[in-house]
Formats: sequence, structure tokens, C-alpha cells
Amino acid sequence: RFRSVTRGYVQEVNINNCSDEGILVASSCISCVFEDILALNCLLDITQAAKIGVVDIDGTDHFLSRVEATTSQAALSDANAYLCGILVRGDNNFIADCIGELSDEGMHFASGASLNRIDNCRADLNFGHGFNVIGSSNQFSNCLGLNNSQETTNTYDNWRFDSSSANNMTSNSQAISNVANVA
Repeated sequence: RFRSVTRGYVQEVNINNCSDEGILVASSCISCVFEDILALNCLLDITQAAKIGVVDIDGTDHFLSRVEATTSQAALSDANAYLCGILVRGDNNFIADCIGELSDEGMHFASGASLNRIDNCRADLNFGHGFNVIGSSNQFSNCLGLNNSQETTNTYDNWRFDSSSANNMTSNSQAISNVANVA
């Protein structure tokens, strides 16, 4: 857990079997770097009351690169879909080459998540939404929502932009479903 950290650096870390988040960054953190991280089998305590991420990022000016985050679930935790691979709450972050998979949601951008730059990221094999964007003014480039909505056909999406979000942009991003349950 990072609290009041400025210019922190985490590199080449494997995180496995956590009851809650693998990495939690508080809103008081600025300009931290997270790269080459594998976080799996996290959020084992599935009784949550709000959105939570295996990698849960708040604050501003962070860099996430080559991060794979998964709860390693076998089904949707509950109808609220609270368990996310990567949850972004803050703004002005750079997120590149990251994967959120086998969770309720792959990558969730909360209402406070704005002005983030997301490049070459993938959300796949999630039981709910792949990318769920509530925040505004985020830019997605070359991102892929792949085979999400594993819980049931036509219920969740590879990409979902909430009606309250605004000014989000995508460039060269895709949504692909080539398995039994279609998003």
C-alpha cells in the first residue's frame, strides 16, 4: 500500500494470493512508477461493498507499464461486479501494455479518472465488462477488449462508456468476441 508517496518505484514484482489488493495507491501519491508486475489470485475476499482492483491506482502522474492483474476467478463474484483487474481512480496517468483479465471487470476507470493516456492495453476473458469507463477525457489507443462477458451472452460489453462519462477518445481500439458468450 502506497500512501503519501512521491516518486516511488516498483519494478519486477510477482504478487500472488492476497485477500485484498495486490497494489493499492492512495490519492495522496504523486508520480510513482509500476512496471513489469504480475499480480494474480488477488481479491480472494470477494465480499466487497464497492469497486476494488487487484491493482488499484489513485493519485496523479503515475506510470503503469507491463502490468498484468487478475483475480483468477472462475465466475462473476456477484451482480455488482466489484472485483476489477486494474482500477484507475486518479488522473493524468500513463498506462501502457497492461492486461486486466479473469476478473469481474478487466479495466475500470472510476468517475474521478480523467485525462489518463492508455496505450496498447488489453482486457480479456472477464466475466463482466472488459473496459468500463465512468471517468472523462481519457484517451485510449490501440487497446483491445477481447472475449469479455464470460458470465452470459449479451449482458456485458468488451467496451462500456457510461452515460455520465464525457470526452473520452479511442484510436485504433478493438472489441472482439470469438468464444461462446458474446459481449
